[in-house]
Amino acid sequence: MDSVQTQAHKGENYILKTNLWKFFKSLRVQANPLYCLLVASPVDTAFVDIVGRGDGVRTRRLSVAQFVASLTKLPSKQVAYRINIKVWGEDGEVLWSASRREHLSMDVAAELLPAMIMHLCRSAASEGHTFVLTPEVINHYHFRRRYIEELALLVLNCNARIASENLNQLK
Repeated sequence: MDSVQTQAHKGENYILKTNLWKFFKSLRVQANPLYCLLVASPVDTAFVDIVGRGDGVRTRRLSVAQFVASLTKLPSKQVAYRINIKVWGEDGEVLWSASRREHLSMDVAAELLPAMIMHLCRSAASEGHTFVLTPEVINHYHFRRRYIEELALLVLNCNARIASENLNQLK
């Protein structure tokens, strides 16, 4: 399944609360490591904006965990939702945003996981340490055991790239 089944609303392409919830449910099943990263991330790294449909003005910002936990209490009328995630791109840290339903696809999710891991590794490196999958980190993110090997390889590759870039800068 490449994209999440989403409901249209009067021909508009806004992300509705139900669309975003379905996307997160799909991530939990089809891209669980990314879902775990998003839910455990602080509000300054991964967040959901609630915006007015007419004016696009943000009315509220929530962490992904807050969105999931308070789903039934969140508004659904006259608002749209936008998800924002800090990732590491070609030109450094960037804010990836999804504001339209077509942005909510598993293809996009597959690209976000390595970019989020690189962001974690770069953030750790900027603080003078190396991001590694310790038991504490695994517990914090609630990574499932079956994904640890894949994630460890991804973390190893990101840290190796950072070390190589640092070595090249010293030359």
